[in-house]
Amino acid sequence: MTRYDYSETTMEYDCRRRMRAQGIITAIEVCNYNHSIDLAWITREGLIYAVELKLTDWKTALKQAVYHQNSVDFVSVAMPPHRITKPMKAAFMDVGVGYLEYQRPDKFNGDDFSHPFVVMISPSKNEIHAGFFLNDQNGIRGRIIRQHERDLNESIKFVEAFSNKSGVTNER
Repeated sequence: MTRYDYSETTMEYDCRRRMRAQGIITAIEVCNYNHSIDLAWITREGLIYAVELKLTDWKTALKQAVYHQNSVDFVSVAMPPHRITKPMKAAFMDVGVGYLEYQRPDKFNGDDFSHPFVVMISPSKNEIHAGFFLNDQNGIRGRIIRQHERDLNESIKFVEAFSNKSGVTNER
């Protein structure tokens, strides 16, 4: 039993919802060889960020994040507010993985679209990746874009179906 009243899956969907509201192309559970990236996004500059989300076990999250360094530009671990110890900070800095504090939205404000993270330790640019997959549509970039487009298309279909059932039209 954890001390939180939410799960990692809840964190994933909350982060994705809030980032998409800001116009950021996001995807969850993106396949990366025989692992998956919990949350990934592409910046306007074309950089790929990956985040490993965990409620409590920062050591496991750090190991998983290091695995993703070969496929993305920046990798971080995100956890609920947590005391950062000296050994923890040293471990993150030694491998170039960032540490983000997950900011849960206010329970009483359902329209909270603020950014879900506060940067506690900045990630280093992964030189191994360094644009290697820039035009690889089967790589991480292509998977993120395809998932984002698929979700947008499903949302559009839902809105159109709802509009047709409720008699709402775009005609004047």
